[in-house]
Amino acid sequence: MKKLVFMVAVGGLVLAGCKANTETSETDFSIAAPTPAVNSKLAKHMEKFAKPQLVKMSDRVYMAQGYSYSNFAFVEADNGIIMIDTGWWTGPAEKALADFRKISDKPITHIFYTHGHGDHVGGVAAFTDGSIPIYGHVNYERYRNETVSSRMPFILKRAVDQMGPLLPDNVGSGIGITTMDGRATYFPPSELLAGGEKLNIDGVRIEIINAPSDIDDEYGIWLPDDKVLAVGDAWGGTGPYASTPRNELGRDPYAFIRSLDMFLDYPAEAMIPGHGRAVLGADDVRKSLMNARDMIQFLTDSVVRAINSGTPRDIALANLEIPAHLKNDPDLQWHYHTMGYVWRGLYSRLGGWYGDDPVELIETTPNEVAENLMLLAGGRDAMLSAAKDAYDRGDFGWASKLAQAATIINPDDKDAEEILVSALNSAAYASESTSQRNYLLTEALMLRDELDRSKQKPLLDVGGLLGSVENIKLVEALTPRVNMKDSANVKESWIVKFKGEDETNMITVRKGVATVRPVAGHPNPTTNAITVDRRTMIGVLVGQISFADAIEKGAIETDNVSGAKAFFGLF
Repeated sequence: MKKLVFMVAVGGLVLAGCKANTETSETDFSIAAPTPAVNSKLAKHMEKFAKPQLVKMSDRVYMAQGYSYSNFAFVEADNGIIMIDTGWWTGPAEKALADFRKISDKPITHIFYTHGHGDHVGGVAAFTDGSIPIYGHVNYERYRNETVSSRMPFILKRAVDQMGPLLPDNVGSGIGITTMDGRATYFPPSELLAGGEKLNIDGVRIEIINAPSDIDDEYGIWLPDDKVLAVGDAWGGTGPYASTPRNELGRDPYAFIRSLDMFLDYPAEAMIPGHGRAVLGADDVRKSLMNARDMIQFLTDSVVRAINSGTPRDIALANLEIPAHLKNDPDLQWHYHTMGYVWRGLYSRLGGWYGDDPVELIETTPNEVAENLMLLAGGRDAMLSAAKDAYDRGDFGWASKLAQAATIINPDDKDAEEILVSALNSAAYASESTSQRNYLLTEALMLRDELDRSKQKPLLDVGGLLGSVENIKLVEALTPRVNMKDSANVKESWIVKFKGEDETNMITVRKGVATVRPVAGHPNPTTNAITVDRRTMIGVLVGQISFADAIEKGAIETDNVSGAKAFFGLF
């Protein structure tokens, strides 16, 4: 093995010293663009969301299924209606409410957010103006702050690309339909729950179960008189999302398992999941929870076995054998994320980025790999010919790797781009996973500059979300935006004050690096300062207005206009 590693390393150095032939030729590498299609198994799975319906879970509990990306429920109390989640967009929420009005005309009096994901809280304005009690988890601030952190552009982009609302042939997501009907709204919780609370609201007994699963801002709801259990996103009717390509920090597989174990202790005869089908009957509830729990346990343990044994990550994944009863469970099919996406995410969380493959430790750039591939193939034409042959035999992964290498070397290579786009699209059309399908189709459109992100509506009321965070979080969101080149010789600080609020923070640029700290306790704060209202700062963060325009219009006040424009122009 050591000899092989040495040869690979030396070979890489030898090849890197050569120059690849990247010139284009007159050879015809054109291929027929694939016909858009949907994997038959995926299409069958998505049929469960095709017809919106109110499913009767008990005499007074109805689950709204297929209206929105997620499920939500109406609980009829003595004098009003208690909501469990709200769906994502106001349009579907309003349609579900109109259908429920055929059952009851009682007012909505209380809302429970099982957790803070936008698809469970965004429909809230269809049910209230924010004046009624809204219950959330005590960890909601931690998750909210993660969402509106400096990573917010990445989080929003990854979510959009995964769920596919911008795709012309979007089939939805494996856990629900994707729609942008109406608005995605937000009201922060007014009441916080830690788990263990036993409430009696208007004749409805409610027990709260602390249940961190897909995020740590989550609880379950047990209605003992109805024998109905609402589990939030701890169960979703697909292969469990114990990890995702979005890499949410609060998703702990062991907490996920413990929460499912807790749910199994309740004698539920009906289960309201955050996604997927309504689960009816005590046996069905127990089997569904148990198998989901065991699938996460199996995947997590298989990762730990690979880490402890030193088995290279990709080899361990390629040889993974799922127990037959889990592999064949119709509610555990990988129609949302692929199993590989989840497994690799778990591996990164539990074992870090290094996958016990020593070749990974030899750092090479994408350009070096691409040039070496081209040399190995015998030049650009030979590599594209091999890519075309791989595409023709249905090996879209290898075709895409070869074609991508050619585009890395020459971004204007249209022959390589055509093969790459067709390979991505073909792999997407064949995939049983909506996440894989949507990511690939989105990337293919981006390669051809055909993705129109201007059509994207906000996935949540960003103003309402940002409006509820601490001032320092808004200022910290600026740091990754600093222009490193323009600020290379800058060493300057400014205080950011918010109108009507006492908290002040100082942002400093030091030679291409931006930092933020509270002014309180600083031994020598600067005298440079701006005063801004939260709405304007939020507008800057979401791209509605620039600092310069806000200063020019007086929305940002300062005694040093030219200095403020110059400094904040760095972001």
